[in-house]
Amino acid sequence: MDKFNQFKYIQRYDKENYTRCNLKMRSPEAAILAEYSQNLGVSKNALLQKCLVYCYENYIDVSGVKLSTPEKSGKTQ
Repeated sequence: MDKFNQFKYIQRYDKENYTRCNLKMRSPEAAILAEYSQNLGVSKNALLQKCLVYCYENYIDVSGVKLSTPEKSGKTQ
């Protein structure tokens, strides 16, 4: 009988239940994320997930929220 391998169990569980999402953000927003998550006592990952679910469930449109630096649209003004 094989000995229980907790590392392999966790690895398999994560593969079956989670999806990785790489995120790239500007420094000012990253600083807000770090400070806000620390103030709330939750991980950055948990904070982002909670914000996403909250906005989705409450039909909050964030498309008009301005970031620290406007994103480049490829158009010249």
